[in-house]
Amino acid sequence: MLIPRLKKYSKIDFIFLKYKMKGYIYQIEVGENLYVGSTEDIQYREYKHNDTYKYKSRNYDLYNCCREHNIEYIKLNLLDTVEVENDIELKTIEQSYIDKLKPNLNMRRAIRTVEEKREYDRISARKVYHRHNEKYKKIKNEKYNLNKEKIAEDRKLNRVNCPICNKEMRKDGLQRHIKTIHK
Repeated sequence: MLIPRLKKYSKIDFIFLKYKMKGYIYQIEVGENLYVGSTEDIQYREYKHNDTYKYKSRNYDLYNCCREHNIEYIKLNLLDTVEVENDIELKTIEQSYIDKLKPNLNMRRAIRTVEEKREYDRISARKVYHRHNEKYKKIKNEKYNLNKEKIAEDRKLNRVNCPICNKEMRKDGLQRHIKTIHK
């Protein structure tokens, strides 16, 4: 009797059942100002907004505006209940509401396209580079000005002659000189 051989799999196969999750789009009104957000759990999100507002000193436009208007409790007004497959789809719907309502308390986009993310990263990297580059130059100049005489003295002391052509040069340039001139 022949026994059928079982296939060997190198990877374990999982079957993911597709299910729709419930998402909520909400708004927070503070006087004439508006904030739009999204969540999977509306009660928990309301709790977290209030917790952050009362107990954490975050410098966000929403919480600053609430402080200016002496708001005691942040109340979320439900705009829409949606069935989505993932967070990205929920954030996309939130962004469409942000584009439609144009709230002034949202500090950033809910979701970025690939091009928007690239542009944002490019601008951020440039800002960081310039900030650090100026700081680095300032420190380097201060260090050089403090040790100007010592650096000049070290340069004079660290001079050697090439063993082949007897040319005088700094010690750290000798290997490069030999490789390029005396191949």
